[in-house]
Amino acid sequence: MLLILLIILLIVVLVHARIYVRETERAMPPAGSFRVIDGIKLHYVDAGPQDGPGAPVVLIHGVSSNLLDMKLALGDRLAQERRVIMIDRPGYGYSERPVGAVDMGRQARIIDALLAELGVEKPVIIAHSYGGALALRHTLAFPDRARALILLAPVSHRWPGGVDWHNHAATMPGIGPLFSHTVPALYGRLAGRKAVEGAFWPQAQPAGYYEQAGMALIFRPMAFRSTGEDLVGLYDEITKMEPHYGSIRQPVHMIAGTHDTTVLSTIHCFGLKAKLADTSLQFLDNTGHTIHHSCSGEVEKLLAAIDGDVDATR
Repeated sequence: MLLILLIILLIVVLVHARIYVRETERAMPPAGSFRVIDGIKLHYVDAGPQDGPGAPVVLIHGVSSNLLDMKLALGDRLAQERRVIMIDRPGYGYSERPVGAVDMGRQARIIDALLAELGVEKPVIIAHSYGGALALRHTLAFPDRARALILLAPVSHRWPGGVDWHNHAATMPGIGPLFSHTVPALYGRLAGRKAVEGAFWPQAQPAGYYEQAGMALIFRPMAFRSTGEDLVGLYDEITKMEPHYGSIRQPVHMIAGTHDTTVLSTIHCFGLKAKLADTSLQFLDNTGHTIHHSCSGEVEKLLAAIDGDVDATR
């Protein structure tokens, strides 16, 4: 009898997950265009004037996110004067992701190939959190592509403590698919809004953020599994990258929040600053990990300085 009840409960939760995905995607449809890169259907937004006076910008989001988050934080504002490419990393938003087949190196190659197809040359890459590590990986793999990097609360070094249990659960053989297709959607329905709101501490979440940034999309099975794969594999990826940071010659500007308890600047920003030849680091008071929603003015000043450096060499 107990087994029958468990089976019924499992069926109910699985059906709920399918309903959740359908409702969420209907409420938060794709915002951009699609291209198949390296066999993966990639979703992106290409906004702003293609012949604008400033350097083109590429925005890369972190985990538990999608391009709408970066679009809301920075993309719409920057696209008023320059070309801005916003990308759903594989597995997030509306980009596809084969199970266990997209490590950070492949993500870097996919982004590079997309930019080549779009004719984007010498962009400034602006990246948040995990996206910062990916921007560094891209620059190490393709050292002449980017004009400069602006990293917002970036992950760059090994850290103590590992990752949360649910990220491991989402990637475990056998258990992972079942976990990803049951628990996240239920959690998203019951507590997703509260969890996302807490990420803005110590500041308040902007009104309408959950809907405008498509946050409900992160609790779909593929997005949740992708977050798990990225975070579980991140430590090894960074271990391989750390010895090579000194070879980066582009300007790397970092902005961090004084109250960020998710990515500690004492480990990552300070560690990266010590290894780079051309770098800057600034802190925003009373700001946490969602610093990309607080630093648009600082980013615009950095872009103006980068544009000025480019103009001075012509």
